Amino acid sequence: MKRLTSFLFCLFLLGTEILYSQNYIYTPQDFANMVPNGSYILMDDITVTQMYTQTFTGQFNGNNKKITVQINENITNVGLFSQIDGNGRIDSLIVDGYVIGGQNSQYVGGIVGEVIYGMISNCTNLADVIGESAMSSVGGIVGAVNGDVVIHQGINNGINGRHKFAICFWQSLSAVISSAEHYISSDRIACSSTDISGPES
Repeated sequence: MKRLTSFLFCLFLLGTEILYSQNYIYTPQDFANMVPNGSYILMDDITVTQMYTQTFTGQFNGNNKKITVQINENITNVGLFSQIDGNGRIDSLIVDGYVIGGQNSQYVGGIVGEVIYGMISNCTNLADVIGESAMSSVGGIVGAVNGDVVIHQGINNGINGRHKFAICFWQSLSAVISSAEHYISSDRIACSSTDISGPES
């Protein structure tokens, strides 16, 4: 009986380890193959030319590595990640390069197009972020936050296009943006709330 109990306990521990283990990202293909609810850690600097189009609800640890983005899309949400929901989280990621949203793009962000429920923490955008439509909401970190969202210690040093705001363009009443910084030409500027984010819904 003791052996059976020990065996079952070992199986439980193994299952728990597998369930909560992190998957390693070494290549753009690894990034593209992520499952939406998985847990990942970036191990090397990579270049990504295709954004992650599924709604991401998992955990992504950038490990203070850099993703150089070369993204030009004409869909609703454009960014390295199209959309985050379900308490998805992105931590410690640096993004460089460019993100361009076309005429049909509503939300354009350097890291995420739209966040509904989730958290962005300790992330830096160095990428140029452009919305080609006059109706696009463009933000350095996130195009729009439309729910219970926390953006903490975000830094934007990229160039935002039309309707530009340093961290995000559209912020819901339940969103929290804290310790955010915006730089222009490598010089820090003081940010009012409207510098950091656009109107609250």
